[in-house]
Amino acid sequence: MSKLPIDYVEHFDRKYWLEVCSSEFLECFENLRDVKRFANSLEFNMSLMHKKDSIEVNIIDFLSIEFIRVWYPKLYYSIKINKSLFTTVPSRYSPDEFDKGISAFENIISDVDTKNRDKIEKLLFVLFPQCKHICSKSNYTTDGKEWSRKLRICSKNHFDSYFVMIPGGGKDEITQYEVELFLYNLKNIPQLQGCLNKYVEESRIDKILRRLYDYTDDFTRISRESAINLIAVLFNLYGNIPYEEISSKDNLFLDDFPFVPTNEDIIVGIIIKLIDREKEEDNKYNVILESIQKSDNAMGIVHYLTRCELEEDNKQIFSEEHLESLKALCVVKLEQTINEDTLLSAYDVILIIECWKRWSKDSIRFKHVLSKIIEDNNKLLSLIKLHLNYRGSSEGSYIDKSKPFYDTLDDLIDIDAVYIRVESIKNSKGKEYESQKEVIDLFLVNYSASKQASL
Repeated sequence: MSKLPIDYVEHFDRKYWLEVCSSEFLECFENLRDVKRFANSLEFNMSLMHKKDSIEVNIIDFLSIEFIRVWYPKLYYSIKINKSLFTTVPSRYSPDEFDKGISAFENIISDVDTKNRDKIEKLLFVLFPQCKHICSKSNYTTDGKEWSRKLRICSKNHFDSYFVMIPGGGKDEITQYEVELFLYNLKNIPQLQGCLNKYVEESRIDKILRRLYDYTDDFTRISRESAINLIAVLFNLYGNIPYEEISSKDNLFLDDFPFVPTNEDIIVGIIIKLIDREKEEDNKYNVILESIQKSDNAMGIVHYLTRCELEEDNKQIFSEEHLESLKALCVVKLEQTINEDTLLSAYDVILIIECWKRWSKDSIRFKHVLSKIIEDNNKLLSLIKLHLNYRGSSEGSYIDKSKPFYDTLDDLIDIDAVYIRVESIKNSKGKEYESQKEVIDLFLVNYSASKQASL
């Protein structure tokens, strides 16, 4: 222990250690030779799992699983290849699912000699509370944040690290050292922005966001001032990251997201958590107000405030007065930072235009930016394409034709004038039409259908 970084103290929970010891697994050590063999193995493998002052695993869990590796290597391997059994929380299990889980667990534990089987079973129930609930057929709900913050082996975020002996569980994963460095940088917006930009460039932004999510309700790691800085930088990040859904098998937020979230959903989720932890409405308002003032990107602010608008009356985060004040500040940010090019770079351009128009009551700046788009054929077609929920997929480009779009577009621009322009492009049969044929034809069909329906 003397060779470990001081950080291990934070993760050495004496109460938890006593719980682990209550399994009586230490009685498996029969002589001094056993102790030395275990200590040598533990010292070497533990040396792989820390960097500078940061430890990558929970020291109690690592000691326990290392004991299993040395004494019962077949059991250790069985745990390693059954990650789902040992890390899935049985929150909505059916009787059949419980029976399958119990059968799998009993099959795994059967490799342990009968003399020590009860002790090892008790130890596994402490290390993996999920298994204890499965074997007792009791549904259990937890978001897993505390397990993740404490680097517990039962956390999906950290399970792999205990078996591959690589910090973070893989070379492309986020190590605890990186998490600690990120949390330290919360005090400085330029450093924090640079840190997040680096993760975007490395295509690891989804991984750091998921790890960050675990700390959102911890005031000791993310103070109010740090939360303000973080929200401001997350607003800046919005629209500058790939529009990707988090793989459902990696989705750790099922209780908070009743759908498979995208990176940007997680950004909004982090912001919501940081605001919700404030008890007083005035504090919630002041945190988001200062964050908006420090942010350089109005698009993320739009998304957050539209979520606030949609809240039911009994769940309103802000008073009507405070919400109107925040929307007015958002309009100022939009008019300071948005032009036709930056607007068209947003995949959700229609939402931004709609909110800008509604919140600003058709400001001169709004009309100027929109007119610049409509006057240019390429920009006009880009706007229509975005409005048709155009996306690029791994199998080529496609347009989602199942979603209605016409009415919203008609609210924002002179649709008849746009129709004349688009029809003219089609009739010219030039390169503009050939390059945007699907978009143009779909727009014209929708326009005609809408006009016919209104007769």
